[in-house]
Amino acid sequence: MKKIISTLLIVTMFSCGTNESTKNDELNKLRIQNDSLNNEIVILNRKVIELTDSLSILAFPSDQRYNEIVKLVQADSLDAALEKINLLKKIFPHSLEANKVSNQVAIIEKKKADKKAAEERRKALGFKVFSDKMNITINKKDGDVLKCSFSGFSFGRTFSFDYINDVDEYYYRTADKNNTYILANLSLSTEAYYAYPPSLYACSIVDGKLERIASFTHEYATWTSYGAYVGNYSETSHDFSKVSTVRYKLAAEISLEESKRPIIIIMFKNDMSNDVKIEDLDVDGVNQYCEVIKIINRNKI
Repeated sequence: MKKIISTLLIVTMFSCGTNESTKNDELNKLRIQNDSLNNEIVILNRKVIELTDSLSILAFPSDQRYNEIVKLVQADSLDAALEKINLLKKIFPHSLEANKVSNQVAIIEKKKADKKAAEERRKALGFKVFSDKMNITINKKDGDVLKCSFSGFSFGRTFSFDYINDVDEYYYRTADKNNTYILANLSLSTEAYYAYPPSLYACSIVDGKLERIASFTHEYATWTSYGAYVGNYSETSHDFSKVSTVRYKLAAEISLEESKRPIIIIMFKNDMSNDVKIEDLDVDGVNQYCEVIKIINRNKI
């Protein structure tokens, strides 16, 4: 309608013989008026939308929103409930329901924590399939065969080793406060002229996969004499070119808190430690790549 009126006015101006300058002025005025009217229409349309939205919001008041949230929480639709909670607090920030909705948030957090714990327990249960395997044979890539015999797994704050027979002395290390050692013995046997103890790892179970908490260190279990210990002459009991079996003491320092949880003691099969990350290992991965030496606190899985 405005466009029609504008057109008629323009035609009238031309028909009356108005000069060119006057025509242009009138045209500009009409264009300005037209733009102003269009802007008012846009503003009015926005207000209509806002009012419509307001009516929709008011048609779903805070008490009804709260009741919907409670039902979602009871149905374990926790993420949807959280979205509704955030919307309630945004639209009705000062309402009674916005204040008391915190109790539903607490229920949601507990339910999520319980679900995560249950899922972790379910995944961890798979590790119970492994039996302790204290005697291991390792076929190395170079053809050598190592036979490992583990024993004496225990906890202790003192790691003792290097017992010297002829002077009845030994050396020891003490764990830091709030820590303890996982202690063990190893007898390593081979027909090769050189051998080295395999790497041993203490792992916890996190979300169905292993997580390394400590690596084991090793020391000689005994020395035949103090003279051999200080280097005055060779110690043949440690030399695989002279003997087939050497005995070691093993230790891994962990926190007391970690010592209360299930601990999986593993070693890699056949020199595979450079190809696989411990953190990637689930039950199937452990079965494929590792030997499970010992599960400490098995009853807590």
